[in-house]
Amino acid sequence: MQHVLHFTLGPVQGFVAEARRTRDLWAGSFLLSWLSAHAMLAVERAGGVIVFPEVATDPLMLALRSGGTQGCEPHIGSVPNRFKAQVPAGFDVSACTNAVHAAWRQLAFAVWENFVQGPANYGIGTEIIWDRQVGGFWDMAWVMAPDPGDRTDGAWLDLRKNWRSHVPTIEGGDHCQLMGQFQELSGYTRSRGPDERTNQDAFWRQMQRQRGVGPLNLRDRERLSAIALIKRLFVCLPAEVLIEAVGWQPGGSAFNVQNWPSVSYIAAAPWILASWKLAEDKCRTLHHDIEEVMRVGIHGETETRLFGEGPPFGTEGYFKLDGHLFHADAIRSMDLSAFSGATDADKQRNRAAAVDMLDNLCNALVASPPPGGNAVGPRQPASRASEFYAVLLCDGDQIGANLRKPGGESAAKAGLAKFTREVPAVVQRNMGVTIYAGGDDLLALVPLDRAMIAAGEVRSAYRRAFDEDADHWTLSASVVFARYSIPIRAVLRQAHEMLDKVAKDRNGRDSLAVSVLKPSGEAFNWVSTWSGSDERGPFDPPGTLDRLARTHQQDREITTSFFYKVRERYAPLFESKAAFFQDGKIDYQMARFLEAEYRASGGEGDGTALVADLMRVALPFERQAGKTARSGKFSFDAGLTIRFLAEEGRWFMTP
Repeated sequence: MQHVLHFTLGPVQGFVAEARRTRDLWAGSFLLSWLSAHAMLAVERAGGVIVFPEVATDPLMLALRSGGTQGCEPHIGSVPNRFKAQVPAGFDVSACTNAVHAAWRQLAFAVWENFVQGPANYGIGTEIIWDRQVGGFWDMAWVMAPDPGDRTDGAWLDLRKNWRSHVPTIEGGDHCQLMGQFQELSGYTRSRGPDERTNQDAFWRQMQRQRGVGPLNLRDRERLSAIALIKRLFVCLPAEVLIEAVGWQPGGSAFNVQNWPSVSYIAAAPWILASWKLAEDKCRTLHHDIEEVMRVGIHGETETRLFGEGPPFGTEGYFKLDGHLFHADAIRSMDLSAFSGATDADKQRNRAAAVDMLDNLCNALVASPPPGGNAVGPRQPASRASEFYAVLLCDGDQIGANLRKPGGESAAKAGLAKFTREVPAVVQRNMGVTIYAGGDDLLALVPLDRAMIAAGEVRSAYRRAFDEDADHWTLSASVVFARYSIPIRAVLRQAHEMLDKVAKDRNGRDSLAVSVLKPSGEAFNWVSTWSGSDERGPFDPPGTLDRLARTHQQDREITTSFFYKVRERYAPLFESKAAFFQDGKIDYQMARFLEAEYRASGGEGDGTALVADLMRVALPFERQAGKTARSGKFSFDAGLTIRFLAEEGRWFMTP
């Protein structure tokens, strides 16, 4: 008799989101997916069948089954961390847990042997710490029983997870700077005195000197746990060791996954490409001159092919500069050790020279407007790269409930498999980088001026995946715009909060939530359902935001005064829902206040059409009890979001 097995592997957030750099984020997602695939493979080898998700043609599962011998060397995690399977009645679930532990220990041992074993002699109890952390990290939960035949088994795993059988302890000593619940590996405690501090520093200097590590992979004064170090260094293993440990080399010869673009690079990416097209010679000069003032190799290489194969990015050294070198403030904040020079004074002069070199390129762009005469005003905003990028986080709505409906499993298997296959291409053509795409989940990093379009295209891909049943399979998403200097962990926390608490809980799912995160905290946010319709026709949230931002990009007076004045003067008047609606429709008489303010701000024309669009955005839709309707609360943050996109966007420079 066949039994049903539900299995999950975690922790997810505790492993993936604890990241300092883009590669950390990717590594956590990839390894979690890879380990989950090992559990699925154990089911298949025991004669079981994976019922959900669809993995027959999944690239990661294909690579695992073949050991990477069939030219399949995926680098994107595409297998979810939970699954449902049909298994023989006598199936021993320890086959799944043992498969996960065996794969994890093999990878951990490879990292230990190649990078940690030597420096461990400089630590105190390093091997004990390593074994404790590696052996006790993963939390696996499962439920297996005869198939009830009524689809109620879909709730089993959620009920099982309420029984907390895995409670990790908070370790003593000095803690990991990436995953703070764990002790760092040297075993020394700095508060015990200068000897312990000296010994701890010596340990990490030895770690940094290991072949394949260096300051790019382990920065000065960075002290990590075993778990964080495995995430950081496994892709630095020698190729033959990596292939033996993982089964293949992630990315193969197509991508060098050691060199993920930084968030500062992603923020600048459209500008980097546009500057090359407008002033190629000046870009070459910047690359040559900046190398002269920096330590050899400090700028490293960015794997531009992760943005898409071949064009738009090329192999020129300019495209491989460190992302910080495209931002003047970032150059000014770089450690002096990054610059060449015999003395600190020499290094300071070289740092200032690097800023001047970037300024020279920016000034050249002002003198070289884009073809077609579409430069914007006397102040060319695209003379400098944006400092903001976007995190795009997506998650299917009520997947469990839909699975329990008649035909739900088959619809989900086909639809989610199609979405997983298509969505990385959507991210790529918007100059973004896919971190994870599996099942109904997506995590991607996208340049600011492509984020709204990318979000809309991802949602369209999800609807296409479910074809005629798209209205029952909805997707919620969050887009968080963040300055490159904000720790990526904080940005991810904000993205999850906007997705779970705002798009799903507060706005009733099938929604897009947008947030602007600055170093001082969240500046403003906005949310609406993806779809809605009124007397003016269908409402497209990301498309409308994008279009309004492009409009305001051409009118600097509006972007600097209009939206703030509207909030300042009319907030009390606009608090009442009755002020905006008559017989369930927007009362556009209220728009006269905004039109007057538009004209006072120096806008061209009477502003009727523009203000009508603004009111649609400022009175967004929400979904309650399965119905979509106006939320009824005027969102002043809608205008501020448009202003932000207009100020930071560089659309006219974007190819």
